[in-house]
Amino acid sequence: MRRSAYFILGSAAALAAATPASAQVTIAPINGPNLDTAIKASKTVTENNSTVVFGSTENGNSADVKFTGNTLINITDGAGFASISDANGTPDFRVLTIELTKAFSDLQFSLQLNDDGRVLIEYALFGTTNFVAAGGTNPFTQNANQLRDYQLTSNPDQALGALRITTCSLTGACTAGVGNGTGINFEKQNSVSLLTSAVPEPGTWAMMLMGFGAIGASMRRRRSRQIPQFA
Repeated sequence: MRRSAYFILGSAAALAAATPASAQVTIAPINGPNLDTAIKASKTVTENNSTVVFGSTENGNSADVKFTGNTLINITDGAGFASISDANGTPDFRVLTIELTKAFSDLQFSLQLNDDGRVLIEYALFGTTNFVAAGGTNPFTQNANQLRDYQLTSNPDQALGALRITTCSLTGACTAGVGNGTGINFEKQNSVSLLTSAVPEPGTWAMMLMGFGAIGASMRRRRSRQIPQFA
């Protein structure tokens, strides 16, 4: 019994330790084809001039993508993809969060700034709200009115749930989720690689193994303590 418990604990520890080394989520500028699934403006929830607008991975026939801005934003379909822009006419659109109800492994988008600035890109795992800066040259420096394509990539495929873009001026601190400067002109050309099922992370498997091991050990102890009954 002890050998089995040690094996379970050892396996769990190995899985937990392997998580940071084997799992990477990176962001990089790209110049290539769009991903498998286009994100379009939702036809079912069409509200605009709001801090929250909705897109769709089902050709507009759903509202499974939520775009949240730090200011009022609009969503339209441009060239077959959702395009997000400032709705109030003042250059203060600095933060955009893209959240899906489905797990994804990769997400691609195009971004244009009003002035020279920096772009900080973070991600959150599916089912969580904790944003982490993606690996790579992050934040990026981007010129005014330059249209740049970015791709968030997980390797191996991880279940991602959200992406957050924060823009800042070239100087001073750049606080994630707050930003500063004149911000985003527009964000568009959104596409995504969806996962058919959300696979638990190695750390989650480790916790599950430890739990099963503890349950098994407890059941064995109970059996060993039972007093034989004689007729």
